[in-house]
Amino acid sequence: MHKELSLRAAKIGKHVLCEKPMANSVADCQAMVDAMRRADRKLMIAYRSQYEPMDRMIVKMVKDRQLGPLREFIAGNSQNVGDPSQWRLNKALAGGGALPDIGLYCLNAVRFLSGEEPQEVIATVYRPESDPRFVEVERPCTSSCDFQAD
Repeated sequence: MHKELSLRAAKIGKHVLCEKPMANSVADCQAMVDAMRRADRKLMIAYRSQYEPMDRMIVKMVKDRQLGPLREFIAGNSQNVGDPSQWRLNKALAGGGALPDIGLYCLNAVRFLSGEEPQEVIATVYRPESDPRFVEVERPCTSSCDFQAD
C-alpha cells in the first residue's frame, strides 16, 4: 500500500514518511521517488535506529577508531510470527518474508553503524514445508556482511 498512498500524497502536495520496506518492487520504489520529485516533496523511509542515543554513540566510537578495524558484522533480528492471518505472511502485502521485512533492519544497521558499504552480503532463507503459515513467504533469514580488511 506504500506506493499507492505515496502517489496520492504527491498529488496533493504532501511530504511522505514511509515505513519499510518501501515497496514490493524496484519499479514501485522508483515510481514513488519520481512522483515525489515531480511534486517537489520529500520522501523518507523510516528508520528510527539512527536517532537512538546508543546507536549514535556506537557510530562515534567507530569513527574515532575505538573499536579497531571492522572486518565482519553479524546482526540478528527476530519476530514471533504466530498469527497465520497477519500481513507479513501474505506475499501480495509483504513482498516476501523475513528477508525484505526483518533482514533490512540488519543491513541498514550495518551501513549506519559502520559508515561503510559491505563488500559482500550473504543471506540464507528457508521455507518449512510442514508449516502452513509459510506457504507464500520464507520463515527464517540469517545473514552476515563482510568488509574489506584494512
